[in-house]
Amino acid sequence: MGHLFSGTSSVDQVAGRYVAAMNSWQDEVEDKYDAFLLDPGMGPMTYLTSDGRVLEDRRSR
Repeated sequence: MGHLFSGTSSVDQVAGRYVAAMNSWQDEVEDKYDAFLLDPGMGPMTYLTSDGRVLEDRRSR
């Protein structure tokens, strides 16, 4: 996120890269753990696995 305040990237570019990363993380977790996203929220992304576990992915914080 350092690019946002350096003037080298626009807010739209930084936001677009962050959303793309979040989508990639979501696909990765859902595929690896047979899970679905419960809450993208303002904190960690929270998932429920098919076997009932709740997972938090803190990369989005």
